[in-house]
Amino acid sequence: MTDGRIPCGGLLQRDGLIAVELLGVAWRGREACGVLARFAGAGIPLLFLQVGAAADGRKALTLGMAAAEHGRCVEVLASIRNDRTPPEIAVVEPAAVLTLYGPHFGERTGLSLGVAEALGGADVDVIALGSSVNSISLLLRAADAVRAREALRARFHWPE
Repeated sequence: MTDGRIPCGGLLQRDGLIAVELLGVAWRGREACGVLARFAGAGIPLLFLQVGAAADGRKALTLGMAAAEHGRCVEVLASIRNDRTPPEIAVVEPAAVLTLYGPHFGERTGLSLGVAEALGGADVDVIALGSSVNSISLLLRAADAVRAREALRARFHWPE
């Protein structure tokens, strides 16, 4: 630890995003692939992807994409809403992604707890969280990004 904070490699921030939440996607391959194929077919790069599940078994698919894709995103969402059993759809914009990264995240404990405590203490509403062996990424409202960054800086130490 450095001055009581947890050392890490750094924090990246990506602004100018749209967050799209689709609740009620069947994750049996075909339906999920169909949703993802529509974004791919429209030429929209997905910068964030998370799959979660509700207690009733429905899946939630949360996506992040550049705000510049807004027009094409609206068209894709309109086609999804026309499906036989469309999922519930929520769009949050502007959004941002913060990524806290290693080194050695896969070998350390308490990192997720540190992130949750920092953001909870700052009353930051996280739309979605994803992690890997090297990083923890947060999709959140752009209005919360500065507060989230300050909260993470108070808990973690990274080189400037």
